Amino acid sequence: MGYLEHRFCYARLVVFSVIRIHRVKIMEHNWDSDFEFVEWIYSERLAKRADAEGLGGLSVPERNVLLAWWAKGEIDNGGFSQLYGHPEDIDAVIKAFSDIGLKTIDNACSMSKNRFENGHPPSGLEERREAVDSIVNASGSDDPWDEENKLVWDVTEAFDSAVASYIRSNPIHFDL
Repeated sequence: MGYLEHRFCYARLVVFSVIRIHRVKIMEHNWDSDFEFVEWIYSERLAKRADAEGLGGLSVPERNVLLAWWAKGEIDNGGFSQLYGHPEDIDAVIKAFSDIGLKTIDNACSMSKNRFENGHPPSGLEERREAVDSIVNASGSDDPWDEENKLVWDVTEAFDSAVASYIRSNPIHFDL
């Protein structure tokens, strides 16, 4: 069995353990990086629960991690244009970044809203997508959120570390 296969088997064992001693195993597990730890919490726990129960089924700390991890991924992969193509409430995303202590990203998200009429994206998904298209088209070939994107893109390892620290400081919410 290869190294990665071993990691996946171990993670499955921890999650599906009949004995339910996974709390100890997770804390004792020697994660290779904060990214690996948070990605496991996000993909194996939070995303699955949110899909099944909705965001309302998560505690505030769980919701903060889910929204921050998801939003950072969206911005890293396609900028704010991509983030605003989804129906999530930008104010909840901003609060998540703020609660985790990621003020640079919190500020970038707050600044990004200013591109919309009335300083806030429409709540309806179709209207929001139309507004994003209009903003992008009006900017010509430049990304209208370039400044805000760069602020977020510059936060890399510090992001992973901040989210991992936030999870570890709220162990009861993450079943640690």
